[in-house]
Order: sequence, then C-alpha cells, then structure tokens
Amino acid sequence: MTFKTKLLRSFAFTFLLLITLVIFTTYQMSLQSSVQTNAWFNATAAIMQTNLLINGIPNQAEDSMKLRQAELPNVPFDLWHRLGSMRLNRTCAYAPTIKFLRFHNDYWQVFQNTNVTYHLFNAYYDARAHVTQSSAVVRVLAMLKGMVPPKNKIHCQLWYDSDNKPTIVPVVEQRLVWHIKWGNVAEYFPHLLTCGVPPTTRKAVAPRAVSLVMNICDRASNILSVLYERPTGNETQHGFAICLKGLDYPNVDMGPRLVEWLEMQRLLGARKVITYKLVLNPNLERVLEHYVAEGFVEVHPLSLGLEMVSKPLYLHNFLHGSIGNKRVNELVPYNDCFYRNMYKYSYIVTVDIDEVIMPLGNRTNWQQLIDEAKHMRTSNCAGGYASVCIRNVHFPIDSLNYAETSAAPRYMFMLQHVYRRKPEAVGKGAKCLHNSSEALILHNHYNLGALKSCRWINLEPTTAQMQHYRLLEKSEKWETKILDESIYRYKDALVNSVEPVLRKLSYLS
Repeated sequence: MTFKTKLLRSFAFTFLLLITLVIFTTYQMSLQSSVQTNAWFNATAAIMQTNLLINGIPNQAEDSMKLRQAELPNVPFDLWHRLGSMRLNRTCAYAPTIKFLRFHNDYWQVFQNTNVTYHLFNAYYDARAHVTQSSAVVRVLAMLKGMVPPKNKIHCQLWYDSDNKPTIVPVVEQRLVWHIKWGNVAEYFPHLLTCGVPPTTRKAVAPRAVSLVMNICDRASNILSVLYERPTGNETQHGFAICLKGLDYPNVDMGPRLVEWLEMQRLLGARKVITYKLVLNPNLERVLEHYVAEGFVEVHPLSLGLEMVSKPLYLHNFLHGSIGNKRVNELVPYNDCFYRNMYKYSYIVTVDIDEVIMPLGNRTNWQQLIDEAKHMRTSNCAGGYASVCIRNVHFPIDSLNYAETSAAPRYMFMLQHVYRRKPEAVGKGAKCLHNSSEALILHNHYNLGALKSCRWINLEPTTAQMQHYRLLEKSEKWETKILDESIYRYKDALVNSVEPVLRKLSYLS
C-alpha cells in the first residue's frame, strides 16, 4: 500500500467520522427541542422568552402559554417567569411555583385551613362604588367542606405586576352562598371570601393574583388570577347578559330548541349569553360553537367542587340522583359569571334554557321592565333595587299541551306551547334581572345579598311573566288551561332568525 493510498483512506475515515458527529449532534438537538416543547418544566421556562423570533416568526412559547392557560384557566401563567423571585423577604411568603400548587378536578385549587378543605374556583377584583369593606376588595369564590368556616384568621397574599413583594391582608369575610335554614343538603357549600385592598398599595391597579394562606409567611398551595374584565375599546357598561348554570345534557339533542331559545333572548335584549360546560351532546356542542364563533355565546369549562370524579356519564347520573348537591353546585357558575361580567353589562339575567322572561302589554324588551321598576321606588328604597324579579308561570310541555298549528313551524318549540297555568305565588320559582352595580351574591331565583340598595322588587304578573316550559309532575290533574300567545308578537322575527341557523347546522334541509 503506497503512502498516497494510506493518506486517502485516512482522509476518507476522518470525513465519515465528521459526518457521523454532525448527524448525531443534529439528532440530539432535535430531541432536546422535542422535550422542550412537551415537558412542563421546559415549556414553563420558555415563557420567559416570548419575544424571541426565529426567522421573523414568533417561537412556540406564546402558543404554549395559551394552551396551558386553557388547561388551567385560573392560574396566572403570565406571572410564571417571575414567581421564583417573588416573596416578602428571604424567609417569608414565597410565591408558590408549580410544584407547590394543589389542584382538584382540574379547575379548582386547594387551600387547607386547619382541618377544613377549601376548593378555590376563581378570584375577582371588586371596585364598585358601594363596596363597604374598603375602597376595593378581592373576592374568592370557593367550596368549603361544611356550611360554617373555621374561626381562625386567614390571609390573602396579593401579587402585583409591578412588585415582587406581596401585599398581605386578612380575609375579612367568609360568606355562605346559601341559607343555613335551607338545610345541610350537601357536603361542600359555596362561600364568597373577601380581602380588603389597602388604598395605599392599590394605586387604582388590580392585583394580578392572590393566594390564600393561614399564616402571613406561609408558602401557599394556590395562586389564582384576579379577574378584572373591563369593557374593551370604546365600549361602556350597558345592556344585559345571561348567566346559565352548567349545562348537563349528554343524551338528548335539544339543538333546535336551544337555537330558538338563544334567538329569543337576543330579541328581548341580551347582548351575550355566558354558559358553562359539564356534559353535552355533540350536536348541542355544534350549536354552541356556532354562537361562540358569532360572538353571542361564551362557554367556560366547569367541574364540581366536591369530592368526586368528573367522568361525564357518572357526573350526569350523580347530579340527577343528588338534587341537594346539584342545587348547591349551580351557585358556582352563577356567581362566577356575575363577577366576571359585572363591569361590562348593566344587568345580569339568571335563567335556564327552558325559561323566558316575557314582557307583557305594550312592553317588548327587558329595558322597559327596568325603566318601570325605577318608577316604583318607595321612600325606604330611594336607592333602587339590586334585582327586578318576575313571577314564575308554567307552560306545560306534556303531550296534552302540544298545539300544532300552521301559524308556526313544527320545529319552533315555544311557539307550539301556548297554554299556561296561573302565575305562581310571589317568591316561588321567580327569576330576576340583577343590577351588576348592586348585587352581591346570586341564587338561582333571587339575590342573597346587596351592597347598598334594597334587595329586590317583584313585578306584577300583568307587567311580565317568567315562562317556564316544563313537564308537570301530575299532568292529568292540570285543570286550568289559559291560552297565552304573548310570544307570537315575536313570531316573524324569531322564525326568520332561527331558520337559517337550523339550515346551517343541518337540522333543516
């Protein structure tokens, strides 16, 4: 073998070795990139670099943060890159990083107060004019094991965008979102916790997050985003929003009925419908997706704040087999929806999808009902009312009450049910329009507290009625049938708005 041949072989070997090293290094880099994309720790670290560009295109960190926010909507991921340095001092009140957080049923964080477990759903900044405890407060919506919270003092650690040190204040109130006289019908009960925001530290800026702790220097097991949803752009607080409880319809396709109901609410004055998803038939999801894309509906995820799994079919059976737990848990989405939207809408309406608040006489929208209530103020309620309430009237949906007529298409459910019973007594099944500047806590039917005004006024059944389309428990004993075609004032507009949606969603050919 000549010297020249040996040299060529040596060069070839070196070249192949170099190529192998390049391929191996590239492979390792791709693996690391994959790990960074999928691993929690590295994705969280990447949030610190949201402004980096690759070939002029934003990197994946921002998308990663949005995905995390969708998975855990009450966690302040935009603070994540700072949490490691946020504390009162070197030995006190460290902000909780991910490894310290405790969760329950995906959408709840956990706070342990002595032997009582708190499941925390969301937190809200309340700076309304008539807040009594302070110039502004942070409220935390929680489920507690039992109706009576422990008597020991607990604290809120308030975290701000502009400061790595928390402002620590006591919880000044833990208010039951229920009446003790209604009975101990569940294991966990909703409470609204209140922390005063010191004016000297507030500076007209809401805290970005809040943690609940027993002792001032504790490292929390929770950190909730503080929601402060103001009107956007040139919008101001006005109009009506509807708050629906968690939707639980896994088996029945009520698509056409839901479309009719949504379009009816729009005709009456609703600017937005906010609802929560528990268990839904796929066709109902399609209906909601249509209205979400349109901007008329907003859907939030929901699970229960008690000790149970969230598997859809089991959850549905549980709620229908435990009415006490069902009623108590319905109060969470009502109050969450109220506090999310109190700055954007003047009134929050709490109804179900089988209910319509119907103005009567020459009144055709909800604003006219509010205007009428303002003229009904008495000397002892000069500040007005936190809620304007409408008496319940049953429109039975039994087969005996199906009046098919050529005056309305068959698929228009409410237009085909036009016989009703007499109005229920005051306080029995009423639903209300809640003043978002005055109401404090909402129940399915009335408010459970107001800030400064009187709590509510009941309108006469000749002014408005709450049309409740439901099965009667004893339909064969239904004796009083009253023909009521009040809804027919909206028939043409309602049919014209419903039909195109049903065609688009393939309910009509």
